[in-house]
Amino acid sequence: LAKAVEEAGKTSAPLTCPDGTAISHVMVDELQDAAPDQLDLIVMLGVRAGGVSVAGDPKQAIYAWRGAVGATAFAKLSTELGAAGLATHTHHLTRNFRSTANIVRAAGAVVQRLALGECATTDAEAGASVRVCEFEHPQSEAAFVVAEVRKLIDNGMREDEIAVLSRRRRPLEELERELPKAGVALAEAAQPVFERSSATGFIEVIRLLVRLAGPPTAPASLADDD
Repeated sequence: LAKAVEEAGKTSAPLTCPDGTAISHVMVDELQDAAPDQLDLIVMLGVRAGGVSVAGDPKQAIYAWRGAVGATAFAKLSTELGAAGLATHTHHLTRNFRSTANIVRAAGAVVQRLALGECATTDAEAGASVRVCEFEHPQSEAAFVVAEVRKLIDNGMREDEIAVLSRRRRPLEELERELPKAGVALAEAAQPVFERSSATGFIEVIRLLVRLAGPPTAPASLADDD
């Protein structure tokens, strides 16, 4: 990526698609997850296109461990775009339209505890209560989740209406073994991150950038270390 940024900075020619169609605007989502090289690339592409719009939430900056700039990405990008001659405007979205009031209040409590500023508000209905549960062992956590999923299904909820999210893959592997034992069919099993359909397209883009940047100075590999 650093090589691609270096190459992009060597020209000020208008930005175009491979078929020659002009690109007049660059749009970037989840800016808080961008690494420094990615920010540099956004600035270069935005300047060449003549405009750039970014979206994101500083409160969701959770990828500093892999080099993301985090909550300061927005101020940094604004400064760099301004230095490159592009005027910047910031719009704060303060209303939440997709979560229940209880979810918004729970998120707000976390945001305030971490001193991350104000949280969005909502006029939505209260919805179900938010529960925080702690477990001594992964097995007891999995047993709890299986029981909760089974209870939802027994109360009339369809299996394809239930999702289990996890920051890591290993807890999902435990559930992958236990849920079928409880008669719960799985729509998608846990997969290594670089084998997921959501990641394969991104990997192809990275490979294209590497080819465009020329041969690497050292071998590189992509591996799931979880």
